[in-house]
Amino acid sequence: MKYFVVPGESRHLDQATRAELRGDFIECGDGITHYEMAGPEGGEVVVFAGSLTTPLFYWDQLVGELHSRGFRTVTFSAYGRGYSDRVAAAYDEALFVRQIAELTQRLDLAEPFHLVGASMGALVAMAFHIVSPCGHMVPYEEPARTSLLFTAFVDTARKESSR
Repeated sequence: MKYFVVPGESRHLDQATRAELRGDFIECGDGITHYEMAGPEGGEVVVFAGSLTTPLFYWDQLVGELHSRGFRTVTFSAYGRGYSDRVAAAYDEALFVRQIAELTQRLDLAEPFHLVGASMGALVAMAFHIVSPCGHMVPYEEPARTSLLFTAFVDTARKESSR
């Protein structure tokens, strides 16, 4: 499976290597985060937090569906995953919550945004919600928009299962 680290990996994550890769890189407090922000300008923002072993491209099919529905997306690789830095810190909830907070601040996501997590990313998303000001989360009081977001998940899953 291509998502796992390969023994003997020799590629160094320096500026020259990063220039050859897709996406963008941003310095956060604990290290460099690999991310992609895409979709229609002005669209509601959906931030994705991946699971224990998944880099940002895990979400590629879903974000394409969301872009077609007018959403703007931010995907990123957590520290130690994908092309984000392997930081010298405890890989705990606080680290990953801090990474989301710093990434969204540095990207100037001042408006409320949707935060979606898979597996460990869901736990990090819930922890982020506890410590984040309420203004940074889209309230569920907007069922029409939430429904549109949910149907994109369902439609992507259907397309995958029909392959």
